[in-house]
Amino acid sequence: MKIVLITLFEAQVIRNFLSNNIEFLKNVSINYDVMIFTDKSNSATISNLLKYVDYGNISIVEFDNFATSSIYKFCSSILKWTHQSSSIYREILSTAQGNKKSRFRTPVKMLLHLSLRKSHVIEKLVKSVILKTFNINRFNSYLGAQTADLVARECESLFVTSLTNVKDIHVALYAKIMRIHTIGTVRSWDNLSSHGRLVVNPDVFYSHSDFMSNTLEKFHPYQGFKVHTLVAPNYQKVSYTKKSDSSENKMFKIGYACMGARVNPDDYRFIVEFNELAKSFPNQLFYVIQHPSFPHEIEFVLNVNVKIIKFDYGTSSLEDYYTELSTFDLILGGGTSALLDAAVLKVPVIYIGFEYQRQGYWNSALRYQDYMYHFKQFIQITNIHVCRSHSELVRILQVQNYNLFIINSVLATYFSGSIVLDLPSRLIELINQK
Repeated sequence: MKIVLITLFEAQVIRNFLSNNIEFLKNVSINYDVMIFTDKSNSATISNLLKYVDYGNISIVEFDNFATSSIYKFCSSILKWTHQSSSIYREILSTAQGNKKSRFRTPVKMLLHLSLRKSHVIEKLVKSVILKTFNINRFNSYLGAQTADLVARECESLFVTSLTNVKDIHVALYAKIMRIHTIGTVRSWDNLSSHGRLVVNPDVFYSHSDFMSNTLEKFHPYQGFKVHTLVAPNYQKVSYTKKSDSSENKMFKIGYACMGARVNPDDYRFIVEFNELAKSFPNQLFYVIQHPSFPHEIEFVLNVNVKIIKFDYGTSSLEDYYTELSTFDLILGGGTSALLDAAVLKVPVIYIGFEYQRQGYWNSALRYQDYMYHFKQFIQITNIHVCRSHSELVRILQVQNYNLFIINSVLATYFSGSIVLDLPSRLIELINQK
């Protein structure tokens, strides 16, 4: 049989495509030999998930000892800093306060951004340099001679699951040179506006939603590939609904979704205040929902009605996460995807639009509401309630009319894609349309 390559280099993507969409892999393996490109850190997780599939013709290739060339690093940085999104503008200024090297680089980045952000010619030129300098012999050495020869002879299609990940990009560049039909997508809804220009164009782009398709058109015009708008892999099959509890002794469940200190410098301080706030509301349950990749070390005593929960990408399923999330009466958060997750589940959500400890303007996570394009659009289109102060948050918790903060499901679908769509079948169609 002919071969289909699939890249799975990121833990979040692995959970989305294997844990939540295992039928996709089952269906692909009916008509093709499947070769999964991953690395050693994720290989065991994939093998464990494949136990649920008859995977006699599914193989795992570990793509390790990988190194990028200096030319690639230089060219990809140009593609990033010349991207026209306000998210890139904010990133340039947020890194300006670092060491001497960072302060020197900031004016260069800003000059590139302001002068070349609308230049299609520069984009074509830089991409052609990347492609022409791609070392296919070195790439084959990562695969090993036998695998490289098999792929060159039998590979029919490639599915790239994260077009902004450097390893995925190099597999896509290889496919471009070998003229392998490529379907590509990005990991998350913010990637097309916050990660710069695409380094390599697929033949077909799998868009997660109408929002992603519109972002692609706005920030990545002239690409010339076909776009198919489906559903985000993490929202396919989401059907959990909030269970109503009208009992007199009901205890409302309030969650704060963390972003991590790297993204939100005020995150930990909010958790401290959240814990203190819980003391005033003993008849409500407060949960700190840790970010899977950037958890906080909690160094204070938790109040009796406060708990810490975390859903690791490698050890918990999306079903675990969504089942738990659907039990909340309110989710609070900054510029986190957890607010969209909750909105899809019809759980009330509130955006925290204030800081307990004022941060530098460009480093502040409050820039998610005005400079981070994807979240600014989320706030404007869904009309999510923005809580502007501690006192307002206290009033909301006192009144307890949380259903006021449920986002219209049609507006949430604009960002998530149609959750009733059969994603595995549609992806198979894209692979077969070579």
